[in-house]
Amino acid sequence: MKDPTEEYKPNYAVKPGETIHDLLEEHKMSMCFAAHKLRMPVETFLDVLAAKKKITPKLASKLEALFGVSAEFWIFLQANYDRDIRMNRRKNE
Repeated sequence: MKDPTEEYKPNYAVKPGETIHDLLEEHKMSMCFAAHKLRMPVETFLDVLAAKKKITPKLASKLEALFGVSAEFWIFLQANYDRDIRMNRRKNE
């Protein structure tokens, strides 16, 4: 039996793109419109949503301007995702 005081560590990672997708819905904004406002090709934006491309500091600043959510939040979200992916890979080795 596990120790109930042991820290919970899920075996999955939440993609930053899921948060972006939620904000798109909340703002009733299409992916094409968001990509245009972020000044990036739609394909690149879709890669960010799918976690095939990372949220860079430059993109974080653009997301802040688009959604009003701080650039620091986006950088933190990406860093947490990267950490969770690394931790889950180690668990599976």
